[in-house]
Amino acid sequence: MVIRVMSVTIKRLSDQSWFEIKAGDRVAHIDPAYVRMAKRGAVPGDQADLILLTHAHMDHCDRRAVGDFCRDNTTIAGPSSCARTLRRNIHTMSPGDEIAMGEIRVRAVAAYNQGFIRHLLHGKDACVGYLVTVGGMTIYHAGDTDFIPEMSSLGPVDVALLPVSGLVTMNIEDAVKAAIAIGPKVVVPMHQNRANPTRFREKMISAAPGIKVVLMKAGDELTV
Repeated sequence: MVIRVMSVTIKRLSDQSWFEIKAGDRVAHIDPAYVRMAKRGAVPGDQADLILLTHAHMDHCDRRAVGDFCRDNTTIAGPSSCARTLRRNIHTMSPGDEIAMGEIRVRAVAAYNQGFIRHLLHGKDACVGYLVTVGGMTIYHAGDTDFIPEMSSLGPVDVALLPVSGLVTMNIEDAVKAAIAIGPKVVVPMHQNRANPTRFREKMISAAPGIKVVLMKAGDELTV
């Protein structure tokens, strides 16, 4: 699916959390990974000027996928653990850090699991989400996270990409709460695994009918 807001396009490249954001001649990828793709390597995406990684798990930080979509001058950014996974230097990002690439401005924000055991999966020091501002709009990619207090203070968000699986992220019910706290114009469920995104949309329609829900599969297109 492609979402166009002004000259900005958002394209889903996998059923997990891999998205491409394009503005003018600039291209950013978030969480490129071939894991769980039906045809590994057959991704209809463009070479990236900027690659953003939310954390080092292989379904979000894939050395092969990153290598396939890098140019010689591509900037790669993410938590420090991603550098070890990729075996290359990257621009290290923690919550509050910012980076810019032409028209694309990025701020890393908090992403983590709550509770002692779940926190071991996605800790505050190992994961981030991203606010990507371009073309007069802000796109929020939550990464792998529970519904956390920081979501209420992200600022204006136009499009929110939220995980709903409930396995190692927030579940559908908490994703609805997160969407209400964030208040985007459009919300897209991602990282659904065995969760039913249609159920998420139904609950959103009931709880917050003013927020548009867009169900995206890899390769789908949508104009907004």
